[in-house]
Amino acid sequence: MKKTMICSQLFLSTLFLLMTPQFGWAQNVLESDAVLLDAAIYSRGAELHHKTNQVRIPSGNSEVVINKVSQNVDPQSIRVVSSNPQLTILSVSFERDYLNTGGNKSAVYLQTKQQYDKELGILNDLINQRKGEESTLALLEANRQFGGQSGVNPTTISAMIKYYREQYKILADRIVAYKQKEETQQKVVDKLKSQLDEAGGSGADAGQLVLRLNSPQAISADFNINYFTVNVSWTPFYEIRVDNLNEPLQLVYKANVSQTTGIDCKQIKLTFASGNPGLNNNAPELQP
Repeated sequence: MKKTMICSQLFLSTLFLLMTPQFGWAQNVLESDAVLLDAAIYSRGAELHHKTNQVRIPSGNSEVVINKVSQNVDPQSIRVVSSNPQLTILSVSFERDYLNTGGNKSAVYLQTKQQYDKELGILNDLINQRKGEESTLALLEANRQFGGQSGVNPTTISAMIKYYREQYKILADRIVAYKQKEETQQKVVDKLKSQLDEAGGSGADAGQLVLRLNSPQAISADFNINYFTVNVSWTPFYEIRVDNLNEPLQLVYKANVSQTTGIDCKQIKLTFASGNPGLNNNAPELQP
């Protein structure tokens, strides 16, 4: 009987020790954004290099969620290096909206949403102005009876009719003009709404990297991140320049880049390669 109780206590103690680290991860969850620095673009796919800002990491176990990475990442290609040698990176995983906040939107979605809100505001302003003119016109029509019991002379009647016609035409023309502007603006808003829907749903969220860390003391560190994504490609195209028919042609070699990573790739260093990183690039051994 004593052996059974001792074994049960030992089992519960072991179970508690196994469960403790899992609860410990959730105690210190930090966030940081990845900034894209440069990219090596292949005919199909690209290797992206990011860097984060300094993150204050407490002692013990913690998690760092790094936002603003590509929507599609090859997990086997992820390499994360810390600037602080005291920090131990226990594991790295690729996630989507790991903290369930819904705030890690892709750059494409945010840019489209900003433009959509701007154009929708213009449309609403046009609608409000048109309704204001319609209310004024309704007020004018409601007060077109005049004269009363004493009546009015012909001169007054002629002046009132002239005033009513002029004001009615001005208001009616404004209403028609606002309706035409509304129709044009509605097409702009509908087009942006379609683009917003295309960038919405699962495609609206940028990717996230979740780092599980251990540190002997509270430190500060930033992270260099490299990974491969298939959501980038490039194709060559050429531009021919001729200044004079008697002079040689100038052939300019350019690259047409297409990417659906959800990351803003403006003002970064680009390197182009014609190879395929997914193939075996070892030189073959030819048998004589």
